Amino acid sequence: MQKKKKKLSRKRQAAVLELLKLDGLTGLLNFARQVARPGTVGLALGNVECKEADDALLPKYLCSEDKVVRDFVGNFVWGRYWSRGWPWVESLITDKWTTEQKVALYTLLPFGFETWRRAEASLGQNSGKFWQTVNPQPYGPEQPHLVEAVERFLKHGRPLAALVCLNRLAHTKAEFAPELAVQALMEGLKELPSGFDHHAILELIQWLQDNPKTNPDDLFRVEWAYLPLLDHHFDRSPKILEKRLAEKPEFFSELISVVFRPEGETRKKAEPTELEQKIATNAYRLLHNWQQPPGSTQGDAFDGQEFSKWLSEVKTKTKESGHFRIAMSQIGQVLAHTPPDPGGLWIHQAVADALNDKDAGEMRSGFTMKLFNLRGVHGFSAGKEELKIAEGYHKKAEALEENGYQRFATAMRELAKQYERDAEREAQRNPYGD
Repeated sequence: MQKKKKKLSRKRQAAVLELLKLDGLTGLLNFARQVARPGTVGLALGNVECKEADDALLPKYLCSEDKVVRDFVGNFVWGRYWSRGWPWVESLITDKWTTEQKVALYTLLPFGFETWRRAEASLGQNSGKFWQTVNPQPYGPEQPHLVEAVERFLKHGRPLAALVCLNRLAHTKAEFAPELAVQALMEGLKELPSGFDHHAILELIQWLQDNPKTNPDDLFRVEWAYLPLLDHHFDRSPKILEKRLAEKPEFFSELISVVFRPEGETRKKAEPTELEQKIATNAYRLLHNWQQPPGSTQGDAFDGQEFSKWLSEVKTKTKESGHFRIAMSQIGQVLAHTPPDPGGLWIHQAVADALNDKDAGEMRSGFTMKLFNLRGVHGFSAGKEELKIAEGYHKKAEALEENGYQRFATAMRELAKQYERDAEREAQRNPYGD
């Protein structure tokens, strides 16, 4: 394959030299306009010995607005650099070159430490224009210096370019300060295009989440800002936000009051501002997708005392604010993710105690609703699958009843009966009918 490529390259170079002899540079440019990839013509010219081409093309055409000419000249410079190296670059630039022409040349060269150093030395106090223009290509051997590029991009208002480099650093498990990633992510929000690689952003956020050096408050801001991307369905979650919900009853209570009106409120509020709408949307999304129940500790462990303390504080706060019932429903939903009790019951006894309380009707409703919704999309089994699920919930209800949780057991039996009714309907349904 390599031999074929070299042979084709030599043929192109010979053809370029022949065209130069016949029609000169103008004829060669006209020929480039007629081919599908004019850059290949420029690259071939860059690899042949022709001093006249340097003088004719550079720096005159470096800042051309003609797309074909830009492609042609860009590849010409690329070919010259790889065939002659830095001595060619250094011999080329003179005091007659404008700042724009110097910037245009350096942005055509490999994105790396050597280019940055030479560009800054040549441009002096105008070196910022290089960083405001150059496109990041962080895939070569210059990776150890990418942190420097990130710092330069951020200094000159290029957070998206910095994100490209940071993602590469994170992907290769390189060391860098979490503060750089936080700054790039937060500043990038202002200009993030719809087509930007969301996967790259999520990878960087996960790097921050997994890095013990990340400031929790910084991570909180990042997760809140990018919450629409952090979806459990894509194996991503706002870890610090969920942790704060599970540990801080005041944070949970505040979000509830942001999303929902107090019970019995009749006075119509003023139309919310755009910022208030965004905050409410984020708060609702976070509550809706929340999967880390209060009382969760490291790993799969669960602290019943911490859960009870958290719940007690939430009850006090939401009764005062008029959000008690909706708060209990939301708590019931996240409790569907509670781990089993160490003593063998299928759910931790501290949670079973709370769900069995006389005032826990909304919590039980939220719990069973969440269990029902967790089933997700399913196929047709003529009711067999529904009956199997119903049987499982009946057994759970029996276990609760044996441990004295009568109200909670009744709620689980109602859920089992709902599946039995679904099974009956499914058994009578024609899956191929309308």
